[in-house]
Amino acid sequence: MIFDKPTASSLERAVACPASCAIPVRVRASSDAASRGNEIHGFIEAVLAGHKTREAALADVPLEWRGTCAALDWDALVGDLVPGTVRVESAYALNYVTGAVRFLGSSLGRNYPPTGENEIVGTSDIDGEHVEGLPAVDDVKTGQPTTECRKNWQMRFHAFVRHKLTGEPDILARLKYVGENGAIRVDGHLFEPFDHVDFLSDLGAAMQRIREVKLDALQVFPGEHCRYCPAYLSCPAKTALTRALVPELDSIDRLVGEMTVEQIAAAWVKLEAIKPLVKRLDAAMKDAARSQTIELPDGRVLREIEKGRSSIVGERALALAEKYGAPPDELAECLRRATWTEIRACKKAG
Repeated sequence: MIFDKPTASSLERAVACPASCAIPVRVRASSDAASRGNEIHGFIEAVLAGHKTREAALADVPLEWRGTCAALDWDALVGDLVPGTVRVESAYALNYVTGAVRFLGSSLGRNYPPTGENEIVGTSDIDGEHVEGLPAVDDVKTGQPTTECRKNWQMRFHAFVRHKLTGEPDILARLKYVGENGAIRVDGHLFEPFDHVDFLSDLGAAMQRIREVKLDALQVFPGEHCRYCPAYLSCPAKTALTRALVPELDSIDRLVGEMTVEQIAAAWVKLEAIKPLVKRLDAAMKDAARSQTIELPDGRVLREIEKGRSSIVGERALALAEKYGAPPDELAECLRRATWTEIRACKKAG
C-alpha cells in the first residue's frame, strides 16, 4: 500500500493515528497561524544563519507579526549556547532499521533530497553546544502547545540524531514556545542513555503499524494531533457526520411546518439525543477552520480570528506608529496584551 512516510515533525501525529499517513490528502489553504509561524521561523533563521542583519530581516516580516519578532527574547532563545556552535535549520535522515544518520544540508526549506526506504527525515530548528558542555537541540514552536518534550516523538528523534552524530550519551532537547510578546517558554528534557535505548525499536514498530494500514478498513484515532493533519479534510472521522447532515438541512424548515404535535414531541426527544453529536460536529468544524480558511456558500469565509485587541493595537495604529518613527521595541509593546481567539464567519478580504 502507498502511504506518506512521516517526517520528524509529523511523527507525533503518525504514531497516534497511523491511518493519517494512508488517507488521501486534499490540498489545504494556508492558515494565519501557519503564516505567522513561517514568518517567525524565517526571521530567526535569517538572523542566526547570518543571511541578513536583524534590522533587514525585521523589515521583511509582515507588520502584523513584526512586533513579536522585534521583541523576541534572543537570550532565552540561544543565550545558553556557545557562540560559534549554533546551527539553524539542519536537515538529517535517520535509518530507523540500522540507526545510521546522514546530514542532508542546511536551510533546505523542507525540500529534502531523495532518501532510502527506511529513512525518515527531520530538520532541527536550532542545535549547538550548551555552555555546560552538552549537545543541545531546540525546536521553536509558535502555535498551540504540543506533547511535553520528554515524550515528544519529534524531540526523541532529534535527541537520538544528536546522540548518534556526537557520540555523547546525554542530549539536552527543548521545545521553545514563542509568545506574541516575544517571550519564550521552555519545555526541556535531558535525554540520557536509557532514553535512546528503545527509540529505534519504538520507531520501527510505529512504522510497521503505518505500513499495515488498509484503506478499506481504516481505523482512525481523533485527538489534538488532528489539528495539523494533512489528511484532515479526507478523514472519515471528520467528514462522515457532515456528509450525513448536510443533505437534510435544506428540508428541515419545511418538515417542521408540516409536523403534527405528536411528531414534534418525538422529534424533540431525538433532538436532545443528537445535541452531543452537534457539539462534536461544531468542534470538528472549528478545528478545520483553525488550520485553513474555509469559504462559505454565501461568499463569506470561516476562519479563526483573534479577539481582545484594544483600538490602539490594530494594524492601522501599528502602521501609523511605524510611519512616525516608533522603533521596533516600542512597536512590540503594542502586542503585550491578553488575547483569545474565536471561529467566525467573516467577509472575504478584497
